[in-house]
Amino acid sequence: MGSTPSSRTNIDVVEIKQRSTEKESNTVNNNIEKRSYTEKQNTGKESNALKKKPNRRSKTEKEPNMEESAENKEQETDAISVAEASDEAKNEKNGTKQNGDDDDDDDGDGGSPKKSKKTDEEVCEKWKPKVVQVVEYLNGCEDYTTEECFEQMQPLFDACKLRRVRKLLSTYVTDELKFAELFIKVWKSLATENVYDEKENKQPSKNLKRFKMIYWNFTDTSKELCESMNEHNAVVLLLEELDNPFLAVNELRSDSRRYHIKGTLGILMNTIRLCNNCRSSYRKANAVERVSKYGQSTYLIIKAKVLLLLSYVVDEHESEALMATDGSVHFILNLLREALKSTSHIAKSYGIGVAELLTGVCQLTGLEINKVKIGIQGGISLMFRILDIGYSEEEQILAAKILWNLAFVDINKQIIKLCNSGTEALKEFQNSEVADLKEACKGVLWEVYEGDKGMYCSESSGEGDNESKRPSSAGNGPHIMISYQWDVQPRMIELRQRLQQAGYRTWMDVDEMEGDLLVAMADAVENAAVVLVAMSQKYKDSQNCRTEASYAYKQNKTIVPLLVEDDYKADGWLGALVGMLKYYKFVADTEVDSSLPPLLQEIGNKGKVGSKYSAGPIVPVKATTVSAAPPSSVTMVTAYKPPPPSNHDTPDGPQNTIRNWSTSDVEEWIISKDLSNVKSKMKSYTGRQLIQMQCHYQRAPDFFLNYLKNDLKMDYFTVLNFTAALDELFS
Repeated sequence: MGSTPSSRTNIDVVEIKQRSTEKESNTVNNNIEKRSYTEKQNTGKESNALKKKPNRRSKTEKEPNMEESAENKEQETDAISVAEASDEAKNEKNGTKQNGDDDDDDDGDGGSPKKSKKTDEEVCEKWKPKVVQVVEYLNGCEDYTTEECFEQMQPLFDACKLRRVRKLLSTYVTDELKFAELFIKVWKSLATENVYDEKENKQPSKNLKRFKMIYWNFTDTSKELCESMNEHNAVVLLLEELDNPFLAVNELRSDSRRYHIKGTLGILMNTIRLCNNCRSSYRKANAVERVSKYGQSTYLIIKAKVLLLLSYVVDEHESEALMATDGSVHFILNLLREALKSTSHIAKSYGIGVAELLTGVCQLTGLEINKVKIGIQGGISLMFRILDIGYSEEEQILAAKILWNLAFVDINKQIIKLCNSGTEALKEFQNSEVADLKEACKGVLWEVYEGDKGMYCSESSGEGDNESKRPSSAGNGPHIMISYQWDVQPRMIELRQRLQQAGYRTWMDVDEMEGDLLVAMADAVENAAVVLVAMSQKYKDSQNCRTEASYAYKQNKTIVPLLVEDDYKADGWLGALVGMLKYYKFVADTEVDSSLPPLLQEIGNKGKVGSKYSAGPIVPVKATTVSAAPPSSVTMVTAYKPPPPSNHDTPDGPQNTIRNWSTSDVEEWIISKDLSNVKSKMKSYTGRQLIQMQCHYQRAPDFFLNYLKNDLKMDYFTVLNFTAALDELFS
């Protein structure tokens, strides 16, 4: 987006500073950087062009096609092998390699694409007999390693490339042809240990690549197929493949083996992206360890795929596996810039679309450790560009959600505030007819202005003056507010009813509410005697839930955690918020009866009808140590403690040396990093305190950065320099 000259300068200074420290370099990334530099030179021209635009709008009438096929991804060029001729290129030269996705107007008859008047359903029906024939052949085949088998898969291979009907076909093969079961059968027969030795097993390896291509394409659009693949343990087989010695990181100079890895990562990425409940399957199959080792690859596209895939899998305490390096963040953002410049909205160098990249970045920004890196490397201005110029509705929603994630960190709030035209765009979209876009933009403004209703509501919306309608009990005095993620709504409604029967006023967002929902939430928090926080992984990942719980914390409300997901341990921002508070188990519907009495004892008369209790600020009550065992429904939790990095326990690890630093050593380090302006504020710090600061920086960056700003009185650029110095010290 075009920003004011002063704000753009501030952001560019940070981007240039980060890029100057980047260590990773290779041919492809250099090319991308050149494109980025050219784009940067044209920023002023773009800004002037934007000023001429009368209105911001969403290009729903001309939305670019985001379904780039995996066949185009097969043509990716990797850094080390730019000059090498790949097996796929040789096949194409010999006439055996297939084209990319068929043209949207082509019904698959062959020959030159031409305008077709057939509907998608008609095209799908035409292809069904061909698909059925291939599936029947594969189900009856006894040897999947032959050239005949390769040729027999051709119609199915062609069908998976038809973008316009791929979703319809994938639903059909899943529901009617048991496509996931077929995957298991063929995979177990074909994916033997030495199939990846292309010299000894050229045809079997070629067959497996074609087979992967088919499933890579079909899983790209079908939630049903992804769920079925997970249900039949295809995910486990794909993850086990990553243990094969032929596919080790140091073996990926082979184009064929590298393609196998990209295909496997592609299917795994599609499955977890579209299957909401398969995260546990990945974790049980040791996905973090198996996938993260490929982050050591020298091929940036593989590193990027690993980073995006792991963003769906890791917990906060495993965030080191997902700690995006400056180089990988730079690479992903430059891919996004390249894709945005393309008329098809696809980065041609790697065949990845804007929507796919934005989805991955949104996942990355869900973890605290990446928020600052993405924010200060130009991610914020890039998201504003998407909102301002008028890309597709899907892209704008994703960009707004990314900004909402980034706005939970103070440094990013300052960057957002500097982009005056960006905040104006957010205010305009508060009146959008697209519900998800409207909600996300409101969420960004709420976090940036920290609940200031005057700054949050745009003048045109008038919503700041609207009185939100709340449940009747909320208006009669202090109440018990239940903050939850919608997956557990039935259980929380049951809890609300039981609380009402016990004489408590309650507030939930299930009753009809008019006006601004965030204002209604804020009113509910401000009038709450107690806020019950229903903890789960989905609660922690929810932007709405974080905004709600954080506002309750800032209002100093009594917070009582409820555990609603078995084996969940609060970490990240949620772990920092609940600290050592007692939590009460409501994991199953049957636990409502057993857990209610101790919960009522904890709440007391707060929020009870007839109570004189005031809803004013209350400092959260910490759990006390008791000698007797607590009731079975009550569990003591401690603040999250991240495991130390692997090299910190070794005799020569950096922490072993830093731990012994005196105040003089710390002062010398501060001076060496040109941080003399904070020397007086840190004169009593020793090496042990620096270690704890780094732990807090990794565990809860937003709280840590607040400390630097408010307690140590560091300005914006001092914070940047200090955190960079910490990263360097402990790297």
